[in-house]
Amino acid sequence: MYVMYLFYNYSAFCSRAAVTSDSEGTHTITR
Repeated sequence: MYVMYLFYNYSAFCSRAAVTSDSEGTHTITR
């Protein structure tokens, strides 16, 4: 259950970073 929670947060963070990476750069995703 906790692993799924982390995975969900990670995927959400990645998608959010991918959207905002256009203005901030790709350092948000690689980090």
